[in-house]
Amino acid sequence: MNYEETIQFLYQATPAFEQKGGCAYKPGLERMYGMSEAVGNPHTQFRSIHVAGTNGKGSVSSTLASIFMETGLKVGLFTSPHLVSFRERIRVIGKPIEKSYVTEFVQKALPLITHWKPSFFELTTLLAFDYFAHQSVDLAIVEVGMGGRLDSTNILHPILSVITNVSLDHTQFLGNTLPEIAAEKAGIIKTNTPIVLGEKVAVEVFQHKAEEEKAPFYTAFNRPYSLHLNQNGEWQASQSPFGAIQVKLHGEPQKFNTCTLLTALEVIRERNLLSFTDEEVQRGFLKVEANSHLLGRWQKVALSPTIVLDTGHNLEGIRLNALQLQKETYNQLHIVFGMVADKAWKEVLQLLPREAHYYFATPESERGLPATEMLEESKKIGMQGKAFPSIMEAYHQACQEASAQDLIYVGGSNYIVAHVLREAFPSRVETSLLSEKQ
Repeated sequence: MNYEETIQFLYQATPAFEQKGGCAYKPGLERMYGMSEAVGNPHTQFRSIHVAGTNGKGSVSSTLASIFMETGLKVGLFTSPHLVSFRERIRVIGKPIEKSYVTEFVQKALPLITHWKPSFFELTTLLAFDYFAHQSVDLAIVEVGMGGRLDSTNILHPILSVITNVSLDHTQFLGNTLPEIAAEKAGIIKTNTPIVLGEKVAVEVFQHKAEEEKAPFYTAFNRPYSLHLNQNGEWQASQSPFGAIQVKLHGEPQKFNTCTLLTALEVIRERNLLSFTDEEVQRGFLKVEANSHLLGRWQKVALSPTIVLDTGHNLEGIRLNALQLQKETYNQLHIVFGMVADKAWKEVLQLLPREAHYYFATPESERGLPATEMLEESKKIGMQGKAFPSIMEAYHQACQEASAQDLIYVGGSNYIVAHVLREAFPSRVETSLLSEKQ
């Protein structure tokens, strides 16, 4: 099989949650331990930082990777889902995994696929760990896929665990209340391994688990980092332990993510887990997009009109984006929007501004919510908009109707953002990934 055939085989042979939804979700670690043992337990061959949370874990993971790349370490980064190419998920010093490695690994893993029948994410996690071991990385930053306790990545024994926050998402798998979801995420807390909690939600759940595991417990929400917005709309931390920090990632969530990151870095320094200078921390924050190639976090891709892409796709993510929109300056607001059907999309609509012009589109996924259905619901609460046959038709109509002083916000789903990013702003995507239709 060549690379394209290999990726197609992966989607067909191993169920992918992003495409299939709940029927592709396979909780439990038995398959991961069994498969990992068969390929030499690669997860035991590198140091790691494990990052969980409902929102913000991609930004936190990517920024940590950027900071430790600035120290000169050979850093692996595993995130999900991808926006443009499968290979985005697995990086070493910023470079995506080679096509040849993906192809050769899947060929080698065919007996494992037959025997263990893993999910897409399980096999992808195994591939990432195998690649990091093969590359002899000094450190891997590993983002949890969903939850934590039963997530494929939870076979790791990291030097530090980080949980960004907890909100209601994936309730059909993780529980219907914040304490239930928190208990799942707390499952990444390991014996004697320090844990950092970002936001003040269900704290007692995490504290109890940390006490059980004798894990040193740290919180970010009570630290005096004094974050404020500069004239460019970027967060700055003037009272951080690492000097003045300028955050290049935009948007309301980055205020919380930055506090989580600074606390994690304090813990790493205090416990002498890794070495770094204040200047390396500052550069890591500034260069996160260049180093880690993170996309779609309140990403301003054009001016006149201003066009913003953001992958926030659950209640809390959209709530923060709605707050961010209130801080933006524009004449008229245009929103290109679509969601998958298993999210709380009716509740999300309630959070969005009524005065905007809406352009609804259906995400390109089996889980995609029909744009017409979202349009009908939006009319019931006084929104003005139209449904479009395709994502790009919705986007082009928004561009046609917007004036130079307007703002176009594209969001609601990774699929919506990925499609617009690839088709309208290919220069923002690594050239080597653009030709990969995934």
